Amino acid sequence: GGGDGGGGAAAFDARKIEALFTGDAIINGGVGAFFHGGPRDCYDNLHVRLRSVPDAALVFSGHEYMQMNLKYAHWLDEACEATASAAKQVAARRHRGLSTQPSSLAVERRVNPYFRVRERAYVDKITRLEKRIELGKRKRWYLRYLPERRGARRGGARVGRGIGKSDGGKRERGLGEERDARSRRGRGGVRETRGARSRGRGPAPQEHPPARGCHRGNHRG
Repeated sequence: GGGDGGGGAAAFDARKIEALFTGDAIINGGVGAFFHGGPRDCYDNLHVRLRSVPDAALVFSGHEYMQMNLKYAHWLDEACEATASAAKQVAARRHRGLSTQPSSLAVERRVNPYFRVRERAYVDKITRLEKRIELGKRKRWYLRYLPERRGARRGGARVGRGIGKSDGGKRERGLGEERDARSRRGRGGVRETRGARSRGRGPAPQEHPPARGCHRGNHRG
């Protein structure tokens, strides 16, 4: 047929279509992989060939992937109330073991990311998200899986998100005081005598005086 890419769609009055059996061309809430054709063909399918099909037309896709697809759609645009509402309804149906099909073109045009690419604000949001993803790829691979750390070094220790600054400071001061106490006990108060000498209070006593009779001035041969 003319103008339909050879699919025969031009033989029908699109305004009277009541149901679509889309296979992988539309998988409720998304589209299938591009095994044949590419993004341009996908765009033409949704926005050119189906342009005149009414919103009330039912959409029967080749797979039951709507719950997974709407999770992805919600991740792309968490502020979209229509997507969040549809995702909840689909999750409730799947919880009861019910099918999510058929959808409708009205639903697809509101929540399917591939139908929304003509919305300027939506495309801008996706572009910003893409830039954040590309920026994340520049991090070391293991840092992508760690939560963002918002702390500064204080007293030689990083105060992380899970530890309050006051708690971290107290813990570090306590460890420092314990180390100082052990050092004073092990050195027998030498630190205090050295401090006195540096302040001009006279020479510090010898830590280990030589044995009697061994000093050079007392040696009588």
